[in-house]
Amino acid sequence: MPDSPLPESSPHALPARPAEQFLIQQFSEGNLLPAAGDVLTTSLGRAQLAAALAASNQYDRVDCWYIDLYQANHARAHHPEPPASLNIVCDPDPPEHQYDLAVLPLGRRGETELVRDQLQSFFNALKIGGQLWVAVDNPNDKWVHEQIVKLGVKPTTISGSDSIVYGCVKTAELKKQKNYGCEFAIRDRGRLLKVYSRPSVFSHRRIDPGARHLIDAMPIEAGMRVLDLGCGAGTVSLAAATAADDVTVHCIDSNSRAVQCTLAGAELNQLTNVTASVSDTGQIDAPGSFDLVLGNPPYYADFRIAELFMATAHKALRSGGRVVLVGKDEEWYTDQMPVLFHSIEIQPVKGYLVASGTRL
Repeated sequence: MPDSPLPESSPHALPARPAEQFLIQQFSEGNLLPAAGDVLTTSLGRAQLAAALAASNQYDRVDCWYIDLYQANHARAHHPEPPASLNIVCDPDPPEHQYDLAVLPLGRRGETELVRDQLQSFFNALKIGGQLWVAVDNPNDKWVHEQIVKLGVKPTTISGSDSIVYGCVKTAELKKQKNYGCEFAIRDRGRLLKVYSRPSVFSHRRIDPGARHLIDAMPIEAGMRVLDLGCGAGTVSLAAATAADDVTVHCIDSNSRAVQCTLAGAELNQLTNVTASVSDTGQIDAPGSFDLVLGNPPYYADFRIAELFMATAHKALRSGGRVVLVGKDEEWYTDQMPVLFHSIEIQPVKGYLVASGTRL
C-alpha cells in the first residue's frame, strides 16, 4: 500500500470517466507502484485523477495537459482551490519536461491517430526508469495493448469490470519517432494552398465538405478585415487570406493545436496577413471592427457552439458587416439568426446550408 492513499472524492464532485476512475482506484489501493517525483497526465473530464494524485502529497509536480482550452478551463473551475503541486496546462504538446510517471486515461471511442500520438508523447516525456500507466474503458481491449507493445515494452495488465490498465517501465528511448502531423493541399480560385494538420484538429488530413462550401460562398472583397471562428487546420482562413488584395484574417479556436496548425499553414504559404489566438469564449480584440465573420460550427449535439459563434459575430462585426455560417439544421438557423441579424439568407447546398446575415 502507498504511504498516503489517494483522498476520497467529495460527494459533490463530478465523477471521473470510467478509465480515469479505474486509475484513481488502482493508485488508491496500491496496485500501481507510486513513483515519487513529477507526474504527467491528462483527463477525459475535469482533471480528477491529476487532482487526486496531487492531493496525495506523494509527488512534487503533477501536470494535467489539455489540448483544448474549453476543457482545461472547465477543469480549472472544477478545482477552485487546487493542491499546490497541480498544474492544469493547455498547449499543443505536453510540457517539455522529464517525468518520473506518466498516466494516460483513454476512451474506447478516442481518435485512433491521437491515441498513438499521445502514447508516443507520454513515453518520450518519461525519464529512463520512469513508469507509464495507460487505462482504457474497454476490458476486452487488444488494440491499445498492441500500440504499447510497439513502443518496445511488454506491459503488465490489471483488469476491471469496465476498464483495463497497462503498465510498463521505460528502459530506453524510442528508436523511431512517428510524425503524426501532415500536409495536404486545397485549391481555391486557381491557387493551390498548403494546409498543415495534426491529430485532434478538426478535419485532420482533409478539407471538411462544410469548409469547402463556406469557402465557395464567402463574399471576400479587397481590404476586408475577416474573422474565422473555429479555424481548425485553417483551410477557410488561408482561402480568405488569398481571395482578394489587402485582406487581413484573424482566427480563433479553443483547440491550441488548431491555432498552431493555422499559423503553420500561413507560413507554408508565405502569408503575413493571418493571425490567430486560442479562445474558448469568443473573446477578441477590437470588437466592432470586422467586415466579415466566417464559421463552420459542429453539426452534432446541441447548438451551444453555433450560438457562441453568432454572439461572437454580432460583437465582432461593424454595422453593416456580414456573418456567414455553414450548418445542417435549416429550421434552427431560420429561427435564431433574426435575433441578432437582418437580411437573412439561407441557401441549401449538397446536404448543408450556408446561412448569412447582416449586423445592424
